[in-house]
Amino acid sequence: MNRWTCPGVGPETQKKTSPVAVTRSCSFPLASSSLIHTRRRIGPQPKETNYPALNASPVVPPEFPAWGATMDMWGTKMLASVHTLAGMAAVGLDLPPASFQDLLHEGPHLLAPTGSDFSKYGALGSVLAGYHYDLNFLTIHGKSRFPGLFVWLKNGTRMAVKVPTGHLIVQAGKQLEHLTAGHVQAGFHEVVVSDATVRAKGGQALWGLFQPCLPCWLTGLCVPQIV
Repeated sequence: MNRWTCPGVGPETQKKTSPVAVTRSCSFPLASSSLIHTRRRIGPQPKETNYPALNASPVVPPEFPAWGATMDMWGTKMLASVHTLAGMAAVGLDLPPASFQDLLHEGPHLLAPTGSDFSKYGALGSVLAGYHYDLNFLTIHGKSRFPGLFVWLKNGTRMAVKVPTGHLIVQAGKQLEHLTAGHVQAGFHEVVVSDATVRAKGGQALWGLFQPCLPCWLTGLCVPQIV
């Protein structure tokens, strides 16, 4: 199957990627989601905005009294990492260091803890997140509790992602692709229960947890001028 036959890929990407055949069929998303999402707004909010829905107050689960403080601590650190990386990316593109950082100021950045119930969706080959790219600027992840994230290289090769302990992974989103006129392309990825996932959960009915931060949405940072 070629990349352009998969869902969630726009016409401009179809034309660009149609000559590239991927080494394995991409995974289609399920009719009903196998993921449970929550969102936590991270970082300072603008005093005035044309997008109030993107700056709504967060919902705090009453069952987790320390939810807000814990999410803010983790999300602030991830956002700081993206801020540094945005400066490095600008320098690498021969731009002033603050070019991207200024655009990210007071954006509707989201910490997005995401989970899947392996008692329902733990079978080998279960699609937790179908083949897609993210719409935000950058998406940053910590190490998941379980493997299962796959990405596509520019040559169409699908590969499993392995994040070392103490490290983060960052993926480009569609906003960065637009800002760089396609020089940096949004990364295609999916989350599927693999052999490694099954081995890691050891036959137990567990929850798989992922903690992306979307300096703007979705699993990234929203650039206010583009949203």
